[in-house]
Amino acid sequence: MLAKLGNTHDISIFYPGNDLSSTIPGLKPVPVGLTFRLKLLESFREISQNLYLVYLNALKRFSKLDMYKGFDKLVEKRFSGSTSFDFDVILSASGSIESHKAGYLLSEKHNVPLICDYGDPITPLIFNSKKRKSFEKIEREILESASSILFTTDSTASQYAKLFGIESKSYVIRYGFNAKEIKVASSDKTIASKFPQEKKVKYIAHIGTAFVNDRNLLPLIDAVNSIGSEVGLILAGRRSRAFSSHAQSIKMKNFIDLDKVDYSSSLYLQCESDINVIVGNKDGRQVPGKVFIAIGCRKPILYISQCDKEYDEALNILNGYPSLFIAKNNKCSIKETIETILKSESTMLEPSSFGNQYEAEEISNQLEGVIYGN
Repeated sequence: MLAKLGNTHDISIFYPGNDLSSTIPGLKPVPVGLTFRLKLLESFREISQNLYLVYLNALKRFSKLDMYKGFDKLVEKRFSGSTSFDFDVILSASGSIESHKAGYLLSEKHNVPLICDYGDPITPLIFNSKKRKSFEKIEREILESASSILFTTDSTASQYAKLFGIESKSYVIRYGFNAKEIKVASSDKTIASKFPQEKKVKYIAHIGTAFVNDRNLLPLIDAVNSIGSEVGLILAGRRSRAFSSHAQSIKMKNFIDLDKVDYSSSLYLQCESDINVIVGNKDGRQVPGKVFIAIGCRKPILYISQCDKEYDEALNILNGYPSLFIAKNNKCSIKETIETILKSESTMLEPSSFGNQYEAEEISNQLEGVIYGN
């Protein structure tokens, strides 16, 4: 969304961290420190990978243990005292309500317009009635104050319009991909040297967050393992320890087991893999960000559906992709679908008009239109 704007605007990204190791080309990263729960998470990682994953799973399963709780205060503290606030627009991004709370605090204090960018709904996904009321009150105050609200799906926009009455300042802008970044990463020999180069094996990759309770990869592991040694599996990103343990327990061949990797490496992996896997969300209103990256990498996509097709917005976006294959999240369905893909001719798709609307420049133009009221 910010790729094109980085050339003409001074953009700073405020994130929970203590260093500048996480950089985005053209944008200035500003670390504001770690929240208490993030500090605890890092401490557990240093002690034991298993302890780290147990705590991470707990944070994922019980949303009241939001690991970013306190981020709003860290951002507010960053501009306390004599520090000036030289920004014209605030863009708060979802993932945690803490980002929107931070944007709201700065907007109110410095009288600067706030644009809330919603990747996923927040209040509608909370089933505890007491907690839902609390979050709804916070969200209502933030959304009423915001100048604009961005959504990535029509259904979430409609849901929030009905719940909060904000349709007059709501916009749907889907995420996208930066074709230049993908091209550079796919040919980066430095990145390539980090990973096995067994050309005889057809690699299937799932890159990104996955947990047993929402994006269960156990059926995928069993399906790939049952096909034979001519295929391999790459897992990278935050995920349940159960996936690696299971792959090891069945003595899976050609299993590349990676933890979190940097962004360029994730792009390289998806470009080099023969099949990219996307596990759809159980709530079809949520669209995994990897959908757009997979479109940009132009490799066959195995989409594992977890909800009815008519309610699956991610699948709706992918419909029309030249090499899309759909399976249910069970071993038999996934195995049959992978075998169908392997029998098909193409492993690298030629450029097509599909996906042009998700190019970074087009997405940035849409965001710029909202910022300037066009």
